[in-house]
Amino acid sequence: MKRGVKGMEQKVLIVEDEETLRNNLSVFLQQRGYRVTAACSGKEAVQALEREDYDILLTDIYLRDIDGIEVLRQIQRLGLDTTPLVMTAYASVESAIEAFRCGAHDYLLKPFSFDDLSHKLGNISTYRQVIRENRVLRARLHGSEEPANIIYRSEIMRDLVEKVRKLAALRCNVLITGESGVGKELVARALHDLSTRHEQPFLAVNVASIPEELMESHLFGHRRGAFTGATEDREGLFRSANGGTLFLDEIGELPLTMQAKLLRAVEQKEIMPVGSDRSCHVDVRIVTATHRNLEVLVDEGRFRQDLLMRLDVARIEVPPLRARKEDIPLLARHFLARHAASVGKPHLTLSHQALHVLLMEDWSRGNVRELSNAIERAVINCDEDVILPRHLGPICGNAPCAGFTDLRSAVRDFERRYIQSILESTGGDRDKASKILGISVSTLYRHLQ
Repeated sequence: MKRGVKGMEQKVLIVEDEETLRNNLSVFLQQRGYRVTAACSGKEAVQALEREDYDILLTDIYLRDIDGIEVLRQIQRLGLDTTPLVMTAYASVESAIEAFRCGAHDYLLKPFSFDDLSHKLGNISTYRQVIRENRVLRARLHGSEEPANIIYRSEIMRDLVEKVRKLAALRCNVLITGESGVGKELVARALHDLSTRHEQPFLAVNVASIPEELMESHLFGHRRGAFTGATEDREGLFRSANGGTLFLDEIGELPLTMQAKLLRAVEQKEIMPVGSDRSCHVDVRIVTATHRNLEVLVDEGRFRQDLLMRLDVARIEVPPLRARKEDIPLLARHFLARHAASVGKPHLTLSHQALHVLLMEDWSRGNVRELSNAIERAVINCDEDVILPRHLGPICGNAPCAGFTDLRSAVRDFERRYIQSILESTGGDRDKASKILGISVSTLYRHLQ
């Protein structure tokens, strides 16, 4: 039973082209609590890895199509947190060295006993647990570990995360900019989690959601009787976040009347609760965010230049989702797991065709938030095991063909954008693109012309 408990939390992908062994391995691991997916070829395994995250890969080295070494290389290319265990009936020093070079954790020589397999899987589980614990310890000791809440693979986001790490170690105020839905609050949270303030409060508020007449009380607190309805003292966000981080989203919506008071709080690190005649000191790191151009607001007289200078000591620009499409498969799988679990459909997967539809969109209306909504809608619409394009429904504001007056023009535009997205996903490889599209290379050339 002890092994079964270990397996309960782990997902294993078995890649074996010999049917009897593949089935026996699947049954054996399922009985011990592992969640098992079985693939009969290397190509099928790569497709599974692109759709879903796995803790452990158990693969034969010699397969009929692409070999197990190529599957290991694909794990490295995708940047997956999957631990490979390879098996083969034709052991050689060269194959073992190449397998370990490509990330294999251990090696099984056929024929092997299930006890030997259990032992090696137990070692992998222990190894993965130690790695997780070390990450947590490094984050607590140095505040420099990978932010757990930012999901990415793209180079542009890797640069952003590196900037977050550097700024997290400082005390300066940070302004986060970017379009609506790109994840500015997640970046603010990462700044806090990786800082020395991570054990203190992180409070987030959308400035635009606070009525102007209540904003001063929300931020700085008030004394009982300070105004009608003030029946008790209120601490306010600055004092509640003392020692930690206060995240003010949509700072561009802050009324001018409040900007001078916020400036004093930022400069002097003192606040004056409404109805009090005494100021109090606060130690709060201010992180702000906006999707608007604050420099334009300054030119228009709607935002104070001196306040902008105090808030914009360091700036992080979060790129739109269309600029980091490499992140879409990871984000899609993340949202699928979350939304599917919430409605009791934990075994849902995303088809290649649906993923390509997601890659084709530019997500300009809502970015990551819009992608999450599309996946949630698909989960609700899907009554099968696999999400297909039809489950996604209309994306991008329910107007995928806006601007077209006839069906033929809309279909041509859809076809053009779809082919373009497939070419981008294959790095311009027309042979691969034609196979995914299900057309000949010559037909693809005609479309491109």
